[in-house]
Amino acid sequence: MKYLKITLTIFIVTFALVTVSASAINDSPTVVVINDITIPALKKTWTSEQFLKYNNTFQFVKTLYCDDNVSGDGRAIEGNAVSLLHGVGSTGYKALPKGDKINMGEVSKNLGNWELQLKSKKTFLTTASFWGTWVVD
Repeated sequence: MKYLKITLTIFIVTFALVTVSASAINDSPTVVVINDITIPALKKTWTSEQFLKYNNTFQFVKTLYCDDNVSGDGRAIEGNAVSLLHGVGSTGYKALPKGDKINMGEVSKNLGNWELQLKSKKTFLTTASFWGTWVVD
């Protein structure tokens, strides 16, 4: 009987710990660090890989730097978060000023797989280098 009580107690404690840790898996945000990617010339779009969104929270994008690869001048960038689930759509392109953390809007709260698209705000014949972050979850 003593062994049964000990075994049952260990089982209950183990079950409680597994349950608590499983619920905490999705509590930490998914932050994508985007370092030195090339924004194509002529207003073409750079597209990230897919990331899975678990929580019903807003997505944010922050531009740290975006510089022209020839002149070194700053470059104005726009971003668009795109849901890969049928019928959800995208956030639409939003201006991403340097240093500002931009809320991607109500649509960005939907769960599922997402991609980020970045492009220059104006048409340029040169590419640009981008550094920033994308908070998916």
